[in-house]
Amino acid sequence: MLKIMEFTQIERIAIAHVLINLMNVDGVVDIRETLYMNQIRNALNISEAEFQAGKEQNALVALLTLRSMNNEKKYAFGVMLKEMIDADGKVDRRELRYFNVVFEAVGMKEAVEDINSKVNDIIK
Repeated sequence: MLKIMEFTQIERIAIAHVLINLMNVDGVVDIRETLYMNQIRNALNISEAEFQAGKEQNALVALLTLRSMNNEKKYAFGVMLKEMIDADGKVDRRELRYFNVVFEAVGMKEAVEDINSKVNDIIK
């Protein structure tokens, strides 16, 4: 049976924080980014209070929270970041720079390597 990944409240707030910052990093919030954020909010059940808390959260607290997630959650979060970057149809260098900082700070490289290893074990 497929289990839907559930994020804790503190993780949802941290995810909202980073995605909100990513939306704003190029100085223009495109409607497609807003629509994607709404999809994420619905999929993860991010409440209005959690969304507002994400706007106010300290960046270091958000990154430390995300770093403490398991590799499967980090991988899913990485996909969210990539989709947000692509949402407006253009990739801005400031978005890539922000992505790289988050990628390193959260430890996503290790998460991707772990997931890839698990996938390779399955297909062997």
